[in-house]
Amino acid sequence: AHAVSLARLGMSAAGARAGGGARRTELVSYAGLRADGRRPHETRSIRTRLGFLRTADGSVLFELGQTRILAAVFGPCESARRSEQQHDRAHLHVDVSMTPFALPERRKHRVGDRRLAEIGLAVRRSLPQAVMSHLYPRSEVRLHLQILTSDGGDLAACVTAATLAVMDAGVAMTDFVVGCTAAVVDGRVLMDPTQAEASAATAVIHLAVLPRSRRVVLCQVASRIAADELRDAVGAASDGAVGVFGVVKAAVHDHAVKRLSKRGLLTA
Repeated sequence: AHAVSLARLGMSAAGARAGGGARRTELVSYAGLRADGRRPHETRSIRTRLGFLRTADGSVLFELGQTRILAAVFGPCESARRSEQQHDRAHLHVDVSMTPFALPERRKHRVGDRRLAEIGLAVRRSLPQAVMSHLYPRSEVRLHLQILTSDGGDLAACVTAATLAVMDAGVAMTDFVVGCTAAVVDGRVLMDPTQAEASAATAVIHLAVLPRSRRVVLCQVASRIAADELRDAVGAASDGAVGVFGVVKAAVHDHAVKRLSKRGLLTA
């Protein structure tokens, strides 16, 4: 193991102000540390367990702090529905669900099917930017994402988990697709916010990035934001995605080495 529109994720600017300045100030101490000990431009710890499900062609248990995503891929295989077949490429089907215990009771009433549909749409839009789908004409890749626990950064975590599961299934890709979120709290940009930080933010930005070229393939802004804050937030989220890439790239490499060694295809 290695360690727009989701506007409903965060509060509006007016709502954040109504929450009281004292609560928001506590998110970053005078020493510049956040509640979990991180500095503003640090991501949470990352853990991956590739090949987590034996019944899937590819899978991963991806943890970003307390946010945990289980991703499973089936395929590429012949498309079961002719209506979904594409003669020149594979069809990507994405399903996103959330376990009943993923959220604390006080947040359950604010999270519904629409939010999960938005996450699924974000994955469907970003992942094909790196998947070499033309190698699998008239086939389909079925991707199932389940949010086991949610503590902020669900969309970004789902994008990264989807990439890892697709890679674990052996699907050809030109690059990783990595997600990262940034939030603006009291004019300060926080990389990879927890749910408490996102709820207190005046704006939340979600990015999906091809890290080798740093090309942004998805950018969602949860509310109105000043141009300079947007620039800083996008820069922070992009830097965060590149940092996440370093961790997951090493995890994929280690997993591949172990798999090849077990098959006797790799010797010391």
